[in-house]
Amino acid sequence: MTDHDDFDAQLKASLERRAGQAPHTDLADAALLQAGRIRRRRRVATGIATLALAAVVVPIATEVAQRSSTPVGPATQGPGTTQQSSAEPQPSQSAASEMLEISGRPLLTDADVNPVGPYSGLELNSSQSLAQGYEDRACLPRLATVDATRQQLGAWFSAEQPSFYEGVLQMPSVATARDLVDRQRNLPERCGYISETHRQKVNQPTPVEVEGADEALVWTVTNVPLPSDLGSEGSFSGVAMARRANVVVVVTFNAFADPTDGGWGTYGTPALGLALDRALP
Repeated sequence: MTDHDDFDAQLKASLERRAGQAPHTDLADAALLQAGRIRRRRRVATGIATLALAAVVVPIATEVAQRSSTPVGPATQGPGTTQQSSAEPQPSQSAASEMLEISGRPLLTDADVNPVGPYSGLELNSSQSLAQGYEDRACLPRLATVDATRQQLGAWFSAEQPSFYEGVLQMPSVATARDLVDRQRNLPERCGYISETHRQKVNQPTPVEVEGADEALVWTVTNVPLPSDLGSEGSFSGVAMARRANVVVVVTFNAFADPTDGGWGTYGTPALGLALDRALP
């Protein structure tokens, strides 16, 4: 027996008791009829409420779905053409647009180079060659053999021992220029030929900020005579290297001793900034 049948039986019995002598069948049947009408009204009301709720929910859900599927940004400009949203990332600058060419006269001038600490009188001299092993002792690659698209090398000499060397290298790509700098970040403990009576110290490259450069390094290499050879001279090499896009500039100074008393960066850093400025058009 269902809940509705049980309800009908209880209602019929209650009405028959109250009716007393009234005809049982007619009164009970009337009550059942009335109860059925009440249930039908409830069902209809419930059905209307359900339909009304659905009528409200469905348009709202449809609107939300439409909003979520609508692309962010300007509307379509024409058939098959849609303008990209400004929020989308723009294409990165191409390697070709990053490529630079060195200027017609990319080297420093005599006035740019002098003085270096207490040393002065350095002059650019294309007829004089650097001492053998000069670059090796400075922990530098041999710049003349670097696979560059274009390069300009210059050496400055004075009546005294000091010398100055600059290289301007236009590399084939940004990647090859970056690799040239990266190979200098971790130097070996020894560079070039060292006499048995000398001790060499390689100070690892330090990154520095140079105006106009993407990256820059400075480092020093010193050779000091041992106590057994105190009569001989030592040597100092200060090196600075900077890169902008595919162009690399290198400056190095060599003398018997450090002209900056341990502050090579105070000379090398501004020298690099000036060298980059001269190297680029």
